[in-house]
Amino acid sequence: MKRIHYLYTMALAALILGSCGKGYLTNLAVNPNQPSTSQTSPSLVLSAALASTVAEVQGGDYNAQSTWLGNINYKGGYAISTNTLTYILTNGAYNGCWGNLYYNLTNYNFIVQKVAGTQNNDDYTAIGKIMEVWDFAYLVDNFNNVPYSQTMKAPTVNTPAYDTAETIYTSLVTLLDTAINLINATSSNTTESNPGSFDVLFGGNMSLWAAFANTLKLRLLLQQSEMSGRSSYITQELAVTASTPYLGPGQNAFIQPGYANQNGPNGGNQQNPFYGFLGYTINGSPTGFYAEQGACQAAIDFLNKTNDAFRLPLEYDSVPGVSPASYSAAYFGILPAGNISSLGHYAGNQSGQGFLQGPKVPAVLMSAGESLLMQAEAAERGWISGGDAAAENFYQEGITESFEYLGGVYSGSGSASTATAAAQAYYGQTGVQDVSWSGTTNQKIRAIIMQKWIAWAVLNPMISWNDYRRFQDMTNPDGTTGWPDVPLSQDPNNKATHLPYRVLYPNSEYQLNATNVGAQGTVTADSKIFWMP
Repeated sequence: MKRIHYLYTMALAALILGSCGKGYLTNLAVNPNQPSTSQTSPSLVLSAALASTVAEVQGGDYNAQSTWLGNINYKGGYAISTNTLTYILTNGAYNGCWGNLYYNLTNYNFIVQKVAGTQNNDDYTAIGKIMEVWDFAYLVDNFNNVPYSQTMKAPTVNTPAYDTAETIYTSLVTLLDTAINLINATSSNTTESNPGSFDVLFGGNMSLWAAFANTLKLRLLLQQSEMSGRSSYITQELAVTASTPYLGPGQNAFIQPGYANQNGPNGGNQQNPFYGFLGYTINGSPTGFYAEQGACQAAIDFLNKTNDAFRLPLEYDSVPGVSPASYSAAYFGILPAGNISSLGHYAGNQSGQGFLQGPKVPAVLMSAGESLLMQAEAAERGWISGGDAAAENFYQEGITESFEYLGGVYSGSGSASTATAAAQAYYGQTGVQDVSWSGTTNQKIRAIIMQKWIAWAVLNPMISWNDYRRFQDMTNPDGTTGWPDVPLSQDPNNKATHLPYRVLYPNSEYQLNATNVGAQGTVTADSKIFWMP
């Protein structure tokens, strides 16, 4: 798999992004286990760590998942990775994902440890803990059991044992409660040290940090929705922080460290990571991934059959001379290598007006749209208050957020009234599967999952890969299984009946922590994450 890694460091005087390149945080710590505390402050580490987190989310490590999920596909003349086509994964494919997340964790751990025992630094502690949860959740959702309780203890512990994934998740939910309580307890403390502009996510707005933490908690609990006997646990845990809101309309977790269409002083570029991965280089030429990858028939067909004339041309460019409504292809889903030339009008690209809005726009860590659609699911299940009426309202607001984002409202290039009106017309349709709010609870939850997929899976494939895995047993109208309803690879060498359930532990673990990773037994792409049914 081709991957691009971004390094972000913050310049002290300018408080903007200083550099982007391969590797992680090398300017912050010569040894990630022993950062140079005399030269590094928690505020500077926070800025760089947040930028690195969103680069991991949007910088290309989950490109295979975007292809599996039918959001993007390769164009004629470009061969798809055999691992992506056949779902037969290798241990070498995810060294970067594993290493990037753990390196990122060392910086959040540094923040927490640096301010430990000091006065008026609870905001930094809370932020560090929240982002530790984010990284560890990604590790579990990718690999299941991982080192957790013994990490960050080098040189005392250099080969950390693995914790069970369920134990880690339980601990992460509690850690979020702790962070929310810290924020609430210091809300009236005028002497509290606020990160201010060093916080490139919320600008020091701790109320939004609490809402983000509670939304992340909701995500972790919804992940467990299909586990047997889990409903009461989820309800109880949601009740613990019921007084803290979730991210609402317009409250996006967008990171902006000062993206620019220029080179950084230490090499690399300062572009928005998603734009720099799947868009254009600093000189305006297409990146390698832009040249190789385009629209996938699964997404195009969904947008067409749901009469989504607003988002279709924003998500995918038209092939010259062909209207988006006429897109067609000989294959549905991931194409076998021998049939790449049959793409036809398959080769639309992500549009600069929608997903690729420019090199300077904020990067999406978590959108208000995802938050609202999660709230819709929780309300429909009766796990948060409001029932079906509240669920429908959250659903409509979540769809509207997608229309506004793709329509350029947040980047300043689009009209809110135009996007809102288009969204109202879209979700106001009657009798349209996966759009209209009607039918059974399962039909409504399926609609929620499909709307999350079409809106956000290109920007963050983990959202819909997680949904697919937890709803893998749910039946679709055509008899296939899995929500979102996406096709399997048609490569003749693919014998799988489902998308991969997980990725494999990296080679680095078998080289450096062989005993502990070996204790996990035989692991394949069919091995389930603990929260799967």
